[in-house]
Amino acid sequence: MNHGLRILVVLAIAMALLAPVTVAQKPPAPAPQPPPSAPPSRPANSPPPSSVANQPTGDLVMFLRGRVATNDGTPLPNNVLVERVCNNRVRQQLYASPRGDFSMQLGSRADSFVDASGDPGLQSGAARKDSDMGIPRRELANCELRASASGFYPSVMNLVGDLVTLGGSVDVGAIVVQRAAKIEGMTLSATPYKAPKDARRAYEKGLEAAKNGKLANARKYFEQAVEIYPSFSNAWFQLGTVLQKQNQNDAARTAYTQATAIDTKFLRPYLSLALMAYQAENWPEVLKLTGHILDLDPFNQQ
Repeated sequence: MNHGLRILVVLAIAMALLAPVTVAQKPPAPAPQPPPSAPPSRPANSPPPSSVANQPTGDLVMFLRGRVATNDGTPLPNNVLVERVCNNRVRQQLYASPRGDFSMQLGSRADSFVDASGDPGLQSGAARKDSDMGIPRRELANCELRASASGFYPSVMNLVGDLVTLGGSVDVGAIVVQRAAKIEGMTLSATPYKAPKDARRAYEKGLEAAKNGKLANARKYFEQAVEIYPSFSNAWFQLGTVLQKQNQNDAARTAYTQATAIDTKFLRPYLSLALMAYQAENWPEVLKLTGHILDLDPFNQQ
């Protein structure tokens, strides 16, 4: 594989797995048409105020619910990421539960946070005053849900067709991910299972804080985790991710590098470092990192 094609392949993988760092945030959804303020006497062809006011509410989707399952029935890893992608842009992300279940709240400020869990927030639309109101169903026509998990090929589900709707919730059913044939390199490290209890507790608190957009708290907890257990590669990676979001690229690079030194088969920090090198136009470093990734990566390999 030549150098140019190698870079393109790996960066495509990196963007799929690390979209929180590289994609633009979700712009505010267009506001539904507000109800008319005209007096009771209106033209004969004017729709009744109640129909105008109620029409958007009946067509709003507040939650996308579903689950991620494996094609071979094996348990899921603990970092199953579900993304809502609209017009080729990531609009919202969250991690599924250990059983693969997920519930994505729509139309809240959590849409713009990485790993958001659907915390209530206000939209900027003039008529959207309730943070729980969701978004019009028609806006989902150009959207899809993408699930990715360690050691599995990403799976995509289009949000069109006859989806089961109950109230303001849409049940998308199961998104099935298929195990990759080659599993030497993983986007999941085994260190969380080896870490002491206190380190795991700090790590989990860091994930929760990051999920809610509280980057300062997340950084504090991840730093505690690596202080308690310096070989905690996942915590080093998450610390690097938080530092990068805080525009502390040198510190982020150090954290990512520490993660790779601990576990050379843990791909996510390599992907982050490759993207940083690409953005800095450090081509020798890009080739070095992408070469390692392609040697281990289960995607697009025969």
